[in-house]
Amino acid sequence: AKGDDTKAIVSILEVEDSDLVARLVAAGVTESIARTLASKDREECERQLDALLYRDRIKDRGGYLTKAIRDKYAMPTKMEQAQQKQSAEKQQTAKDVLREQYYGAYSAYLNEELEALQTRHPKARKVFDDDFAQFASLPFEQAEADRDAMRIGCFERFITENSGLEILTFEQWLERGK
Repeated sequence: AKGDDTKAIVSILEVEDSDLVARLVAAGVTESIARTLASKDREECERQLDALLYRDRIKDRGGYLTKAIRDKYAMPTKMEQAQQKQSAEKQQTAKDVLREQYYGAYSAYLNEELEALQTRHPKARKVFDDDFAQFASLPFEQAEADRDAMRIGCFERFITENSGLEILTFEQWLERGK
């Protein structure tokens, strides 16, 4: 059974290597050099193939790619920027998912804190109430539920701007275990 597992792994690696060799050949590297590069440094081959999309004005793509793999060229700035942007977008998406998942519970927490603010910080509560009254008086129609959601949204912004109130932001609330 152990021999069968080893054969299966070797078979998978051969398929992966042949796919990598095919990609290198398609990019202009000769097959024999592509096989050598793939067997020596698979990860660098993948990295440089990805980077090739971000490199401009290359006359001999195969020769350039071969040298880039062997010498481990740095990644192009455009590629790094694209990766950073993609990473930031993924992080924001993850935050948005968490926010959607827990916002009802966080809103309940904010409602409790807003009510408690009257006792703990009456001046801050008056400032918030006055600010919200001005905002809520803007000319647009809204249902009562929408008004409550707006009130909580405004309060969330208010606590962010007034950190001395010691009311948790959404991120802090999540970190503390909801």
